[in-house]
Amino acid sequence: MLFKNLYYRFIKAILCFTFVCLAATVSSQHHKYKAQLPVVDSSAFYKIQIPPIIAGKSKHGLADVRIINKKGIETPYIIKTAEAEFTEKEFEEFPILTKRRGADNQTHVVIENLAKDRLGNLLLLIKNTEAQRTVTLSGGEDTSAWYVIKENLLLENYFNNTSNGSFIQAITFPPVDYRFLKITILGKDVLPVNIIKAGIYTGKYLSGRFVQLPAPVLIQTDSSDKRSYIHLHFNETYQVDKLELQVTGPKYYKRRVSFYPGTNVNNASLKFDVTSKDPASFRLGFKAKDILLVIDNEDNPPLLVENARGWQLNKYLLSYLEKGQSYELLFGDSAAFAPAYDLAFFADSIPSTLQETKPFNVVENHNAPSVKPKQNDSPSIVLWIVIIAVLGLLLFASYKLMSDVERKKVT
Repeated sequence: MLFKNLYYRFIKAILCFTFVCLAATVSSQHHKYKAQLPVVDSSAFYKIQIPPIIAGKSKHGLADVRIINKKGIETPYIIKTAEAEFTEKEFEEFPILTKRRGADNQTHVVIENLAKDRLGNLLLLIKNTEAQRTVTLSGGEDTSAWYVIKENLLLENYFNNTSNGSFIQAITFPPVDYRFLKITILGKDVLPVNIIKAGIYTGKYLSGRFVQLPAPVLIQTDSSDKRSYIHLHFNETYQVDKLELQVTGPKYYKRRVSFYPGTNVNNASLKFDVTSKDPASFRLGFKAKDILLVIDNEDNPPLLVENARGWQLNKYLLSYLEKGQSYELLFGDSAAFAPAYDLAFFADSIPSTLQETKPFNVVENHNAPSVKPKQNDSPSIVLWIVIIAVLGLLLFASYKLMSDVERKKVT
């Protein structure tokens, strides 16, 4: 009995040791890259611009970005996206009549344009979410007959409105004066986003500011399957929030184009229409080094994509920097989680007008252990050694226990 108790204690000790080794292995994942911040001449909050090269090497949503002073202490920050500012008093609300899931298993939201104003855009206040959804907009004079206005619109942020925990999507479409508008959230059985208000904006606004990405290399192949395949290759991985194409074709055309991050059609795609009457500008919102465009030509002659330009929506870190202090920006850690700073609770206390600064000298962070294995080594060789040793000890302890039991049977 005593030997059995010692055996179980031994097993617990071995397991604890294994978990410590696992934790040490996980914690060895560090930021691969770093950049310097300019030394500021006064202590204050600053707006730190995130250039495309840093956004592309960072985790989605900049969750792995850290600001470190010369003592190695983290400096809190708040992420800010360059969206247009929303003013509640310039918003004219339309009543939402129904929000329900239809027989097609898609969610339909019906809005009433009671005054039958001629509309070319619509604002949707949506409860905070990181999910992306596409919608189709329809109109009608009653709620029994609907006519398509515009298809496959991507919902995404256009305004800052963090005070009530919502973001605002601006949908633009050909001007119509239907009394009723219906928004269909596309995708069978997908969870809907929570649209809490709808209406129009009576003031002027500008959508978020963008910074242009380096031009991609473009290769087009017109296939016998009645599709054109356009491969865009950037020199680095970038956050591509907007893509503009220069397209030539017949006088009138309307084609469906699918956008795939990567080089094949196995990835999830966004689908839009490219038409002769509208600029070929698309809001994508994904990170990629390669983008594959597939244009469905049907029985029409192929369109020619002559040029492509990518854009990233400007992103900033709002942080308090000390005068004369040296700071580094660390990023490139796929295992990192978004930090939880107290500063987030005091966002409304940060001045709206701030001086801007920009990181420079983006280099590999050689102070951090490399996560790349050697050519002839297993990526987790230390962990495998520990596991084998643990198994060996367990087998030996089990053998000793069985031998002890057998000896007791004999005696």
